Amino acid sequence: MVADISADVAYIGGVWAEGVLYGIHIIVFFTLCYIFTSKAYTRGRETSSRILLAYSTVMFLLSTTHVALAVSELLQGFVTERESTPGGPPVFYRINVFPKRKAIYIVNTLMGDSLLIWRVYVIYGRNWLICAPCILLLLGTTTTGLKTIVANGISASSSVFDPSILSWITSTFVLTIVTQITATTLIAGRIYAASRPFGVSGEVDVGAGGREGGKGRGHTGTQREKYMVMVWLVVESGAVYTGAALVQLVTYLEMMNAGVIMEFMLAQLSAIIPMVIVVRVGLGLAYQGRSSYPYPPSSKSTSGNSGSRRKDGVVQLSTFHAAEGVEAKGSLGTESSGTKGGFGVDDEEGHVKTIGRGEDSV
Repeated sequence: MVADISADVAYIGGVWAEGVLYGIHIIVFFTLCYIFTSKAYTRGRETSSRILLAYSTVMFLLSTTHVALAVSELLQGFVTERESTPGGPPVFYRINVFPKRKAIYIVNTLMGDSLLIWRVYVIYGRNWLICAPCILLLLGTTTTGLKTIVANGISASSSVFDPSILSWITSTFVLTIVTQITATTLIAGRIYAASRPFGVSGEVDVGAGGREGGKGRGHTGTQREKYMVMVWLVVESGAVYTGAALVQLVTYLEMMNAGVIMEFMLAQLSAIIPMVIVVRVGLGLAYQGRSSYPYPPSSKSTSGNSGSRRKDGVVQLSTFHAAEGVEAKGSLGTESSGTKGGFGVDDEEGHVKTIGRGEDSV
């Protein structure tokens, strides 16, 4: 059996790790505020940007409250309750659940999962059937999460490894891990599918000179690379959170105090990971290089192959596309800032929405 650490040492390590991540969270959050308040990024989708900004702000405030409660509990165990608790800090942190902080952690986790599912919904053209498995998982996570909060409140002076608490915590961890894996796979799969018409050699079967069935050779390999970078961005981000959650699940099942460290870290990661994806895309850090389309912006033609068509210089693949060197229309039909290399989906009216610049952020 792996050697464990004492509860007080785990608590100190957890608060320290969360403090580091919270510092990163602050930088990422204010960068996100810049993106969602800049007309260059939100023109044509102001309403959705405000909603996402409000959503991210709530998660940031919850994470801030979590840090404040953690520091308060640290002082409580090592200062105010040190002498009155038999056995000192190691026992104090072993026999207290801290239900308020745990409730914030669970709520932030649920919000992070719901945001990820919303991305699946958007990137699949607002298809509820595709999202159905993820939504069912979210409902299950919400149920077990609320039961965990109630169990923590009832057994506030008990150990987190109490069977009445541990069973609900385990169920919550398992469901959120499955949700993350499922949603991340769906998003990455959709982006990869959109990249397939762009061959490694840069060819795309959208017609040459407006003729259907031809091969366009004006692309460079960077167009496909941009899609693949997005795939890896989504996969890596999901892997970070899922890996940390798996470690926490294993340590809790083994009743190890070391799991507390991962709990503190996940309280911040549940909010940081969704924001980092938006920030990297919003600032143009999710892709490298430039490529040019061989078609003039004014040319319009359609192709029956693979559901692809050209419209205003944009190669559209079902509801997902990559645009380069064109001005994309947002959800209100207004022109964007001419962002190049954006990744986006079409809304119900066929207008282009660039991912990372508004409500369609991956």
